[in-house]
Amino acid sequence: MCYHTEVTTDVKRLEARMKAVALEAEKHRTGRFTGFAHPFLPVMLQGATAEIRHFQWGLLPEWVKDFAAAKKLADQTLNAMGETIAEKPSFRGSVNQQRCLVLVDNFLEWRHTELGKQAYRMKLIQENEPLRALGGLWSFWKEPVTGMDFRTFTIITTEANEEMAWVHNTKKRMPLVLEESQFETWLSNASFRDIQPMVRPAPHGSLKPEAV
Repeated sequence: MCYHTEVTTDVKRLEARMKAVALEAEKHRTGRFTGFAHPFLPVMLQGATAEIRHFQWGLLPEWVKDFAAAKKLADQTLNAMGETIAEKPSFRGSVNQQRCLVLVDNFLEWRHTELGKQAYRMKLIQENEPLRALGGLWSFWKEPVTGMDFRTFTIITTEANEEMAWVHNTKKRMPLVLEESQFETWLSNASFRDIQPMVRPAPHGSLKPEAV
C-alpha cells in the first residue's frame, strides 16, 4: 500500500522540473505526509500537462451522498488496487479520462521485524536520473449542502517488486511508479484498456530502500 509520502521540492523547482505552471501554488507544502490527514499534494492531470494542481488525498467520486459519507470513504480510497480499478465503483469512473501523476519525491513503508517496525524511504526523485512519479486517479465532488468543491485523488498500487516485498513484508504491495518516458502515455486520451500493461511493479533494482 502507500499511505506515507514526502515532498521535498519547492513549487518553483517543481514547475521547472515538470515544465508546467502551478495553479494553486499557495497550497504547496514540503514535508512528510500521511494520507489519513488528507493533505493537498501536487498532481498533473490527464489532458492538462501544462498545469500542476494541488488535490486532496482520498478520492471522492461524484456520487457520494453527503459529507459524513465522504469523510468515511476518503480513508478507504487513499489507494486503489491496480488489478481491480476498472471494476470498483469508486474508481471505474476515473480510469479512462481522469488519470493523474502524483508528484511526490519519495514514499515510505515499514518493514515488520521481531524487534518492531523499521521505516524505509523509497526515493523517486534523484539527481542526474530521469523523473519518476506515482500513477493515480482523480475525481471531483460537490458537497450538496454547501456547494463546496472537492478535487481529490488516489494512488494506484500493484504487487510489490523484489525490494518492496522485502520492505513491505506483510501485504507485499507498492505504489505504481511511472518513469518519465511513460508520463505522456499515462496522461494521454488512451483508454485504460490500452494502457493497462503499464500497471505493474517497478523494475527490480529501480528503488533502493533507505532506512530512516
